[in-house]
Amino acid sequence: HIIPQIMSASYQSGTQKWVLLGLLNDYSDKLDWQNQIPYLVKMCSDPDPIVIRRAIGLLKCATLESVVEGSIQCDAILDTLMKLNSDPNSLVRKDATTALGDIGQKFPSTIPQIIRKLLLRQDNTIGNVLVWKLLSYKWGLVVAAQNKYKQEK
Repeated sequence: HIIPQIMSASYQSGTQKWVLLGLLNDYSDKLDWQNQIPYLVKMCSDPDPIVIRRAIGLLKCATLESVVEGSIQCDAILDTLMKLNSDPNSLVRKDATTALGDIGQKFPSTIPQIIRKLLLRQDNTIGNVLVWKLLSYKWGLVVAAQNKYKQEK
């Protein structure tokens, strides 16, 4: 019951939020992942980057431990992480990309889906190159940096 309370505390009392995040650190190994995934996805829309980063880590754990590859939950988690790839906070982007890399390692069939959806979201060419390099390293395959803008000849 900690995660839903974090969500309500996030929009109310900052002190309560930090106490609940601390409790979450202590008890995250006891979470029933299946029931917590909707709350973790909601935590990813919190205005506080620290809450988002904690949610990303927990979503990654939930996915690697209890989500079935190709399920609706898996797709929702991938969409959430890909959306966070354009967050203004660079640490959120890094954590989201790392989580996508780890999920792709465990579920290789998701790699084409991740690449395709990231191509639609990535407008920043430099950020694009960094994402592709990290994912290439994680997945052990070469993912060429993609550029949506073709040069006119």
